[in-house]
Amino acid sequence: TRANVSNSDETEDTSDSYLVFKRSTENETVYVGLNNKAEAQSVTFEVGTEFTSWTDLYSGTSYPVSGGKVTVSIPAASDGGTVVLAQAPTVTGISITEPYQTSFECGSTADVDTNGLTVTAHYSNGMSAAVLDSDYEVSGTVDTSKVGSYPITISAYGFSESYTVQVAARTYTVTFKDGNTVLKTQTVEEGKAAEAPAAPTKAGYTFDGWDIAFNNVTSDLTVNEKWKAAVKTP
Repeated sequence: TRANVSNSDETEDTSDSYLVFKRSTENETVYVGLNNKAEAQSVTFEVGTEFTSWTDLYSGTSYPVSGGKVTVSIPAASDGGTVVLAQAPTVTGISITEPYQTSFECGSTADVDTNGLTVTAHYSNGMSAAVLDSDYEVSGTVDTSKVGSYPITISAYGFSESYTVQVAARTYTVTFKDGNTVLKTQTVEEGKAAEAPAAPTKAGYTFDGWDIAFNNVTSDLTVNEKWKAAVKTP
């Protein structure tokens, strides 16, 4: 919306006039002052008491509010003849996009870094912008030699968001076979035991256990059944 706030007395000489109007959107209010005179004009108008000062976006000059009013100097027409008073937007929060990799296998030598991490600041005027790497802090450590969940905190402008890096146990594949027949395939965490399948039967043979141990798995294994000739009873 747009509303007239202040203007000079109307005269036939329009070069001797100024106009101040307020323009409001859902997220922002600005006051625009226009001056047609050959010299700068000092103008006082109502802005309310919500803020203690307003800043001219052109000159960067900050004007204090007193009694709900502000007094500004609108440049001469030859110097642009315009002021735009606004509130510098404030950060209302941040959001993050997690790094590309947040899951690791225990004992991994991969670098635990923030590659792919993005941090976005959200402002009171409804706008958002990426935060520079130098403007946010990363805290938290990850020990890839130990299984666990490791929180990482990103802080910027007094706000923080977190994500979690997971370090999972290293796993291996254990395959149980009878000759060329796969009896069972199992994924086992490092240092743990695989669970053998029920032994099949074979005519003329007796099951004689497995050819290698699988109670402390530290690599991929192929475990084969052993057989011995069945003892014939008279």
